[in-house]
Amino acid sequence: RIAAKIAQLFALLRKIESSTQQYAKLQTLMKSKVLDLAMRGKLVKQDPNDEPASVLLKKIEAEKEQLTKEKKIKKSKPLPPITDKEKPFEIPDSWEWVRLGDIVSSVTKGTTPKGGKKAYVSKGINYYRAENVAISGLGKQNLNHITSDIHNGPLKRSILKENDILITIAGTLGRVTYVKKEDLPGNTNQAVSISRPINSNEINEKFLVYILASSIQRVVKNNKTTSIPNLTLQQIAETIFPFPPLSEQNRIVSKIVRLFTLLKK
Repeated sequence: RIAAKIAQLFALLRKIESSTQQYAKLQTLMKSKVLDLAMRGKLVKQDPNDEPASVLLKKIEAEKEQLTKEKKIKKSKPLPPITDKEKPFEIPDSWEWVRLGDIVSSVTKGTTPKGGKKAYVSKGINYYRAENVAISGLGKQNLNHITSDIHNGPLKRSILKENDILITIAGTLGRVTYVKKEDLPGNTNQAVSISRPINSNEINEKFLVYILASSIQRVVKNNKTTSIPNLTLQQIAETIFPFPPLSEQNRIVSKIVRLFTLLKK
């Protein structure tokens, strides 16, 4: 009787495990569909009273020029204009297609301290690697740390700031997140690119993360640079994505958060 009961319970556990795996796959598909609808302007309704994205982009461009004049940021090379052939689908009239490099002040990558793992300490500055980057945020599991001397010295050029957009460019490609205040002080390694928005008041960083999560994957699929999978900083800067008015960016993020929470439950 014990053997029969065990067999019955094990069969039930296998069904539960199978159902859990199926639901996990369905969750992934649903999240992908939500992001796809968001990219196409079909997740929330457009509001004719919203300031068009074209006006917002002109503001960002003007601010970028001013910061360059004041020598607060370096002048970046002009990016190629977006051709109709590059646009994968139609977007609403109030939206615009943009390249990531057009709305950020710089696209750089992290650095690795001399000595590699020997430079890590048990407590200190958060040192994020590609495995810590996820759409849900910067993971603290298996997080390494470096000293403030290394952070402010050899790794000074990759010091992270709040609202920086991080994209993995080596290993598992195209994972995207942004830096929150609680993630700092922080630094990152060469497998992660750092894109710094011109003005965080004119862009919703959460929206950028959601939209780039899909857009970067198109770049990854078309990536034929080398036999070793990686993404170049030029590819990151030239990545195109649909850009809606700021008010709509905020509405899209609110809807995505609600739907993702519902799927999690």
